[in-house]
Amino acid sequence: MVRYAPVAIANPNDYEARAELMMAGFLSHSDIMGMGREGPRGGEHALESQISGYYDTAHGAGLAAIMPAWLGYIANNGSAEQIARVAQFGEGAFGIKADISDPRGTANEGVRALRRWIKSIGQPLNFRELGIPGEDLPAMVKRCMEKNKGKVPGFMELDEQAVTEIFSSLL
Repeated sequence: MVRYAPVAIANPNDYEARAELMMAGFLSHSDIMGMGREGPRGGEHALESQISGYYDTAHGAGLAAIMPAWLGYIANNGSAEQIARVAQFGEGAFGIKADISDPRGTANEGVRALRRWIKSIGQPLNFRELGIPGEDLPAMVKRCMEKNKGKVPGFMELDEQAVTEIFSSLL
């Protein structure tokens, strides 16, 4: 995605770029990447459903805004293992040099790189860019908590305070 999205945006007729993006999309949604792995994954889709489910936004645009906020929350509030996984994402996707003495710093640099990349391909990074009014924040948090029975499951279980902090960072 990181390599081929800018190519496809610059030249929509680039067959290789479009084929690579379609293959990446297929692989990510077929659960092949999860084979042999255990434990909870994700959580970002439960957050994003409060955007595309209630506003006229594309799921991908909502994820573009949610992903850095969600990963940033994990980088700053997660366990050592969770922080290390966010750092690993930054290393793998954006070539961030790992600082083993500061995994949180590495993770946050990866989140900053993700934000720069999202901006570079013209995707939204906040509620304003998505056309979502800030005053809807309490209702969004409430719906999210009700839909998920009080805890958003995933790689890092999120309570109401966490969801509020993530959504608030998008204002």
